[in-house]
Amino acid sequence: MARKPRDRAAEATAIIAAGDRLLAGTPLRSTGGKLTTTELIIESGLRRDVVYEHASLVEDFQARVRAQHSTSTAMQEMVDKHAALLEERDTLKSELVAEHTTTGLLRKIVAELSLELDQRSRTNLLRRRASHGWPTVPVARHHCIPETLTTESTSSPAAAHWCSRLTPIHQRRRPIGRGATPATSARPAPPG
Repeated sequence: MARKPRDRAAEATAIIAAGDRLLAGTPLRSTGGKLTTTELIIESGLRRDVVYEHASLVEDFQARVRAQHSTSTAMQEMVDKHAALLEERDTLKSELVAEHTTTGLLRKIVAELSLELDQRSRTNLLRRRASHGWPTVPVARHHCIPETLTTESTSSPAAAHWCSRLTPIHQRRRPIGRGATPATSARPAPPG
């Protein structure tokens, strides 16, 4: 049984096509993407000895690689894009750290201002109570206007209306005791 004769033209076409794909950065068989003779052999799908029989084509590929600085155009574009993305990522990381620092500082400021506002609100409430003759010691919440619900602190007209209708309980009740009788306890005089 005789060996099948080699088709040297098909081999040359395969080597040229493999070199073009490697230089374009679109290899089919090569996984490394490097522009070396070994990658050319892998990409062409031919045996090493067969590729080296076409020495002129291998030398032509090596010359084209040197002209392209040993990196395919597509691979170089990807490397450049990757480097740019890494630089952008580092910039964004540093900006994020700065934002976290600023946010933490702002949270502390808001907490301090909230405490200060709460203290001033309590002080103003005590002053208002004292100016109206009310007790300055805070009484239970259900006995007076809730501290957070006053006509001054409400922004909507409906809420201000309902807040103005709330009065402390000691102003709503009539005093009982020592000669004073509540209106509801008045009884008709006995006959006679």
